[in-house]
Amino acid sequence: MNVQSSSWSTSNSLRCVINLALAPAPWLEWMRRLHGSPPKPVNESLGLYRDRLHPAGTPIGVDGWWEIISDRDALVAASDMVQQLGTRGWPTLTRLLDRQALLEPCERATSDT
Repeated sequence: MNVQSSSWSTSNSLRCVINLALAPAPWLEWMRRLHGSPPKPVNESLGLYRDRLHPAGTPIGVDGWWEIISDRDALVAASDMVQQLGTRGWPTLTRLLDRQALLEPCERATSDT
């Protein structure tokens, strides 16, 4: 998980989102064999599962970012980030840490053919 700030952020305005990723050891081993050694710190771009958390109320399919201009904006954004992590982030990552849950989409796809 990381908080990504926008390259369009300035000293007066910060735009950011939360990136989530899950990179199981077998996936990293496969990536290592395919592309060579991954970097020591595993960042979200190496994830088998990747998602992005947006501010509450962001329509589905829209890449909304928190925008922080004032101290109040920072408090509101931090509170919403905690809320988004609690309702969407942690439950998804926790479910995917269960090997059977992680394999379910693959098993469904192979049984449909």
